[in-house]
Amino acid sequence: MIYDVIIIGGGAAGMTAAIHAAKKLKENNPAILLIEKNKKLGKKLYATGNGKCNLANAVLDLSCYDSSQEFFPYEVIDVHSCQLVCDFMRELGISVTDKNGYMYPSSMQASSVVWALTDKLKSFNIMIHLKEEYISGDMTHGFYIVKTNMDTYITKNLILTPGGAAAPQLGGTDKNYHSSVCLGLKMHQPYPALCKLITEEDIRMLSGVRVKAEAVLYADDRAYAEESGELQFTPDGLSGIMIFNLSIGAGKLLEDGMKLDIKVSLLPEKTEKEINDFIVFAGKTCPERKIQGVLNGLLNEKLVEYIINQCEISPSVMSALNNDDINRLSHEIKNLKFRINGYGSFSEAQVTSGGIDTSCINPVNCEVYAHRGLFVAGEYLDVTGKCGGYNIMWAVITGMKAGNGVRYDTNQ
Repeated sequence: MIYDVIIIGGGAAGMTAAIHAAKKLKENNPAILLIEKNKKLGKKLYATGNGKCNLANAVLDLSCYDSSQEFFPYEVIDVHSCQLVCDFMRELGISVTDKNGYMYPSSMQASSVVWALTDKLKSFNIMIHLKEEYISGDMTHGFYIVKTNMDTYITKNLILTPGGAAAPQLGGTDKNYHSSVCLGLKMHQPYPALCKLITEEDIRMLSGVRVKAEAVLYADDRAYAEESGELQFTPDGLSGIMIFNLSIGAGKLLEDGMKLDIKVSLLPEKTEKEINDFIVFAGKTCPERKIQGVLNGLLNEKLVEYIINQCEISPSVMSALNNDDINRLSHEIKNLKFRINGYGSFSEAQVTSGGIDTSCINPVNCEVYAHRGLFVAGEYLDVTGKCGGYNIMWAVITGMKAGNGVRYDTNQ
């Protein structure tokens, strides 16, 4: 049997691609096969957004996506993409809720999205093979040969959406990057992304502290990226959404031998001078209070102790502080620096940085330039989005493009 379309991977990109391919070829009664190695479709989608499934984001700028081909993501995603995702969800029977630009299913349950996608696949009579693993792909005489651990298939169109290496507990693996070597696809080394960053400093005393902050990631002393939000301290590093976003590309930078530092500005609503003035004023009005007690009026007590240690402040009461002590304290609060010497594992990461080189991909339909009828979509591509629905939006939009790009007669 020769299939019209085979899709590798039953995540958001794969299911979307299968549905759009079925719609595109509907008049030809196409034979479409979706192959997924997990025992159910959308396993990673179930876990997205802590099970709430942030589908898309209305805000789009050049900081939202990262790729070795810097502008490629924005040849695929544009200001209309968020609405396209929402419209597609509504076509599936999913009501969408806008929470300050963050789009969610109104049910706030990822399961409702997976069920709707699955029902649509079934309505198009798309064949679904679960617990079947993609081994390799090749091309011969204008057809694609797909080998799995169960069988060998022939297809006119092949859409690769196997996902990345992140979250192996949900099916992520780096094997997929080597499975298509016969197809000549180039790859950028995959690294964990949207994960914690490990510090050289011993910060175990700060474990569990959460605080609002601004942070700048420096690579070889040059500002590389900046974020604001909630910073979380772990026993060995920094975490939280702002750090997850800064982690994109950190793995490659470290492997390239670059020196990484994060400068954290605590109390983002206050300037260094305002903090300095507060400490001076407290010294005059509460001269016998302990320094820790006064600073605890500004910051978490664990952070206060850490900052005092960093500044090597010896006096114990406010009246004993001199101007240099006060200047060091206020400066450290706004310029807390951490050397980054590692990052979370794939099992701790939400997505993968790196993947299939996008220079060989047509942004119009996600087709490989050199191979007619071969498409790549989703996390498998070397494109990584920030937290906030950007990665699902990428998966759905590229899935749409790939599905709409298939042809009944690949010679057309």
